[in-house]
Amino acid sequence: MRHRGQPITIDTLPASHERMRGTYSGETDDGCPFAIYVNSGQRRAGGNDLMRAHIRSLAQGRPMSHSDLYVQHDEIYILIGNQQRKDIRINANGSYGYGNIHGRTFKEMIVNVLEAFGPKPKTAPQSPAPSGPKPF
Repeated sequence: MRHRGQPITIDTLPASHERMRGTYSGETDDGCPFAIYVNSGQRRAGGNDLMRAHIRSLAQGRPMSHSDLYVQHDEIYILIGNQQRKDIRINANGSYGYGNIHGRTFKEMIVNVLEAFGPKPKTAPQSPAPSGPKPF
């Protein structure tokens, strides 16, 4: 694992990421280590966000305010084992997603990502077919 953080288990994950800050590390029941990074706050608005704020203020007939220069910023990602990070997005309806994996709550999303990208249990090898003359 690259990050050491506050210990967390699957059972203690909250339904929303809003009260979490920083790095959390844990381990699944199968023994797969994972780390969750959550950073929420405001950042300076970029060009596209500034243009939207400017158009919105023009439509409302008011000048741009100081609060228009900043936008809400949420950065959430999970590291599973030695894999690359999986950036989790927050959808407009409050659900979470990564690619085609979705979850209504933060806990559900983390469980779904761990199931999709975590190590798969190994199955017992099947015995080879009995050797003998092959029928033609």
